[in-house]
Amino acid sequence: MYRTEPIRSARPRSAARHSPGVLRGVAAALAAAAFLAAAGCAPTGIEGPAGPLRAPAVSRVAASNGALDLIFRANSKADSFTVYWSTSPGVKKESATKLEGVGMVFHHTGLTNGTIYYYLVTAVQGGQESRDFATISGMPVKESERDYPNYKAVIAQPADTFESLAEIHLKDRTKGGVIQDFNNLDDLTPYEAVAIPKKDYAPGGMTPSAYQLVPVLTYHQFSADKGNKMTVPFPQFEKEMKYLQDNGYHVIPLADFVAFMEMKRQVPEKSVVITIDDGWKSFYDYGYPVLKKFGYPSTLFVYTDFPESDAMALSWQQVKELSGNGVDIQCHTKTHRNLKMQKGEEMAEYLKALEQEFGVCKQVMKEKVGVTPRFLAYPYGANNHLVMAMARKAGFQAAFTVQRGSNPFFYSDLLIRRSMIYGGHTEKDFENNLRVSDDRLLK
Repeated sequence: MYRTEPIRSARPRSAARHSPGVLRGVAAALAAAAFLAAAGCAPTGIEGPAGPLRAPAVSRVAASNGALDLIFRANSKADSFTVYWSTSPGVKKESATKLEGVGMVFHHTGLTNGTIYYYLVTAVQGGQESRDFATISGMPVKESERDYPNYKAVIAQPADTFESLAEIHLKDRTKGGVIQDFNNLDDLTPYEAVAIPKKDYAPGGMTPSAYQLVPVLTYHQFSADKGNKMTVPFPQFEKEMKYLQDNGYHVIPLADFVAFMEMKRQVPEKSVVITIDDGWKSFYDYGYPVLKKFGYPSTLFVYTDFPESDAMALSWQQVKELSGNGVDIQCHTKTHRNLKMQKGEEMAEYLKALEQEFGVCKQVMKEKVGVTPRFLAYPYGANNHLVMAMARKAGFQAAFTVQRGSNPFFYSDLLIRRSMIYGGHTEKDFENNLRVSDDRLLK
């Protein structure tokens, strides 16, 4: 059901990041443009449809001068929709105006600005109308958004989220947290002005008082209920992911983080990256289902000698399946050797071995999974200047250690820090790895 109360993010904010005068100006500029748009689901008392056909979900309402657009989510079973409308709340089929044969977008014109219109919508398939229905309301206005040089000002609708606003106005759903930061909002409240930044407003996460840090977390093995240092039990992992959700953190893809390091992309203030090393089957069984539940992106660093070499390792089919379901697959070398130890090799042999560790990993990933790795995780986090130079020669855009700590944009992209999360970590232990800002270099 669409909500008309503020959408709670549980994100603590101690101080405004941007001048409140900016948003007051936005609100004043759009005062005449405020409109109402509330949506609901099937009311109580309806037992459900006579068949499998369900009423459509209204994804959003767009208000304009003398018109409202009702935009429906896809319903594969529906041939069309029937819309009943009235200027009185509590629309009843018998007393409302009926419009049949409506498509995925209902453009209702000839309306009076400032008047609230109420809708009841059903789905139709094979001439049969669904028994359940969706409700929505809106108010047409002369102006619902306004462009400025650096941002666009819009009025939030009840169906809107920070992510949906980013998808509509920035064509990138993952920038919802950036909109949230720009407006310094915990909640998205219907009918209030929201500023949509047209470009990055704080490259590198720099502000007058602090600079942004991004923690990268790394896990190895998972288990159903018992763990050890390198094995995190399912309940602990789920609790940690819930902690991120409840405390307003944004889990971002590794590629977005690297773009942040290169000052090519702004990321939300409380961004976190999740990585998993090696390629243990327990990630498929216990780790990935939790990430999928929360909708979190992740990166799996695999060393290519491991899959199918052990009963506890992933199969290549499972790696490919994970890749097809949103898990980013990257390189952890060929054999997982300590890269900075020569093992008695002559220099020429050592250099050739490093080339194989990187080159074979990339080749096998391409053959088995259909991806070309751009990022490297050093086994054991071990590296030196020669290893870094060879990694760059092999074409890796960034490389990751296991040195604990968060990362500012100006940190070396071949020495990116990651914090290992162990089985048995308490909530406080976990929280200690989530530092997202610093001001020491600015004092």
